[in-house]
Amino acid sequence: MAEAHCVEEVFDAVVVATGHYSQPKLPSIQRMGDWKLRQLHSHWYRVPDPFRDEVVVLVGCGDSGTDIALDLLAVAREVHLSAKAVEAAMTSAISKMLARHANLHLHPQIERLCDDGRVVFADGGVVAAADTVMYCSGYRYSFPFLDIEGKVTVDDDNRVGPLFERTFPPSLSFIGIPRKVMVPWFFEAQGRWIAGVLSGWWALPSEEEMMRSEEADVATLTCGAHMGPTLTQPPHKAPKAAPQQYRSIFKQEHPISGRPVHEIFDCVASLGSRPS
Repeated sequence: MAEAHCVEEVFDAVVVATGHYSQPKLPSIQRMGDWKLRQLHSHWYRVPDPFRDEVVVLVGCGDSGTDIALDLLAVAREVHLSAKAVEAAMTSAISKMLARHANLHLHPQIERLCDDGRVVFADGGVVAAADTVMYCSGYRYSFPFLDIEGKVTVDDDNRVGPLFERTFPPSLSFIGIPRKVMVPWFFEAQGRWIAGVLSGWWALPSEEEMMRSEEADVATLTCGAHMGPTLTQPPHKAPKAAPQQYRSIFKQEHPISGRPVHEIFDCVASLGSRPS
């Protein structure tokens, strides 16, 4: 086998657009490492049939948790959803699912897993004989190919930074970091913004201004319930508007609907918010 041939080149700019759905993020649960029954991350879920007649506990009530729950309800004996905050998880969609399916149950966080198959929740509730625990707990950002001397890092809260508007340090830019956004239009807007900056059509603020903006952004996010680059600043509410840097792009009409893209963004974002 021929040896790999490495070539080193110098570029004016690098755009990282590798996605972030490859490295599963797992919670920390007592006795998790000792549990003898089936555990897996939702990354490895494909079809519901292997879980037929099982009691399945899904850790996480986000998109993957609710989607997989719907998939399993037709075949599993019981499906138990575990949420960080039950009140926040009780969206209209979850409420309808609970009303329609007698074999679906909602619980708070798991406190511990027991050797005999019991799953104990933070409120003292117990699933007596679980067959499978599936972690629908998202993914970690990982850039093992980047050697940038710590200028951009992924911290313990799974936050990538410092990134001005979750996109830029000056000569390195990232597409696809934000979550809780309308894909693919948001990422297309990021790509257009990056192209505009690199081609000289748009200018970034000074490095000092970008760092001040990033520090203020981190402080705002820290006050909310959702950490990380989620664009979800008030607790449990989706964003009402995209960052200002994207607005000139979002004002363009969508080629199919004919509506300005920012109107579609705001409409979709509002679907995840609960009435006050």
